[in-house]
Amino acid sequence: MPAPDDGLESSPLIRASDEDTESREQQKANTFKWGKVAIQNAVLAATFLVLYAFADILRYISTVRLVELGICREHFLQSDPQSEDYYGNIPEHLCKLPSIQQRLAHLRGYLAALEAIVGLVFTLPYGLLVDLFGERLVAGINVIGYLLSCAWIIVVCYCWQFFPIWSVVLAPLFRIIGGGSPILSSIIYSIAAKSIPDSSRSLCFFFFMAAQLLTEIISIMVAAQLLDHDLLFTPMIINFPVSLLCLATLSFIRPCATHPAAPLPRDGYESERGSATKVLGSIRGSSHILSELLQDRNVVALLATVPVAKLVNPVTELMLQYIPKKFDLSLASASRALSIQVVESLILLIVILPILKKIFEVRLHIVSAKADLFIAQYGFLFMSGGCIIMALSQSLAAFISGLLVFTFGCSTRPALQSLLTDLVKREHISVLYAIIAVCDGVGSAAGAFILNRSFAIAIGWDNKLYLGLPFIIGMACYILGFVGSMFVGRDALLSNRNS
Repeated sequence: MPAPDDGLESSPLIRASDEDTESREQQKANTFKWGKVAIQNAVLAATFLVLYAFADILRYISTVRLVELGICREHFLQSDPQSEDYYGNIPEHLCKLPSIQQRLAHLRGYLAALEAIVGLVFTLPYGLLVDLFGERLVAGINVIGYLLSCAWIIVVCYCWQFFPIWSVVLAPLFRIIGGGSPILSSIIYSIAAKSIPDSSRSLCFFFFMAAQLLTEIISIMVAAQLLDHDLLFTPMIINFPVSLLCLATLSFIRPCATHPAAPLPRDGYESERGSATKVLGSIRGSSHILSELLQDRNVVALLATVPVAKLVNPVTELMLQYIPKKFDLSLASASRALSIQVVESLILLIVILPILKKIFEVRLHIVSAKADLFIAQYGFLFMSGGCIIMALSQSLAAFISGLLVFTFGCSTRPALQSLLTDLVKREHISVLYAIIAVCDGVGSAAGAFILNRSFAIAIGWDNKLYLGLPFIIGMACYILGFVGSMFVGRDALLSNRNS
């Protein structure tokens, strides 16, 4: 009688499938579980992002109105010279002339582009040294640079008799201290990404963005009320105590180590080499990781779509000037109209997307990384659809319907971040997020310049329909982002590289 085939008895009846992959994903998720430090870092990261979002929205809305007023003063002083005191505070409705709005669009474009260029140039150097100096220190220095840039805007706009309004464009140069906005956001997300369990990362990123959006609603309403009462500098001044709270929050964060500490010097000679050797060693190590990441076709394909996803910011910022010009509303009213989009995004991020992720993973047995890819891909399509609707809208109601469609693309950015994190080793996360910050800088610089420049050109045309030109450009970019995301190999999403 033949002996039983042990190999056949013990072999699985069904070969590796999505269920096997799901099991591997669960094992990987169990490697990093929620603990005290993870919960603390997640809460503190969310708190920091909320405080920074509150300050940044106040700064942006205040800057737009202050720059508009400065341009308006110069315009009327040139055409009808009066006492400077006579033009101290010109009513907003007198500042909607095409020539004034064109110059405002130009200055806003230069301001946003220079800020993005500063981030683009200095993000990678700061990012490569994060492991050496510590994430909290780099983030803290960044906040100080942010406050100095705010102070410069206040000085230029308050002392308008001494400074030409174009000099406000120099404010981003102060953000050389700390590397600009992209590296700050990337550091906070990097801290959270290394602390949060893999299976919960994308959902946490959705909630982070939801918390920021909820904060934006409050910030927009606060700014609108202050502008309605002609308190134009108050939103900017509020930034200072809020930013100090950001620094206090950083002091409580405990970043997780992702690799063993460097060995201590063994002799006096090594000690004398000092910090310069450590800096060079850190740069070499980070550069090696950088080259390794850029050899991965899937990582490169996703990184190429990050600048397109970052276009959400320039498009949203443009709406603060587009809505008043297109629909004859005040800046405060435009801010309130944009809060509708924020409410929609909030519902999407804290209700719809978590349910959708659960359906993908539990009902359809789709791994978390593949679900994130689907969300990112179709997010690009929704944003392109929203852009074309907003470009062709002839009423505020139609424009808001376009905002509703555009809102579904807000999930693109956190989904991309989570997906990229899944594709790399955990000890490579800091360098990965530095690269993401560089890509953010590319998207912000190019997007801010091109969109504001095209809007300024469209203002000079007679038909208001042409004002939608920037949204047509945005639509084309989002379609390219969708095409780029299609180059990601699905097999790569099933690997365990982050384990």
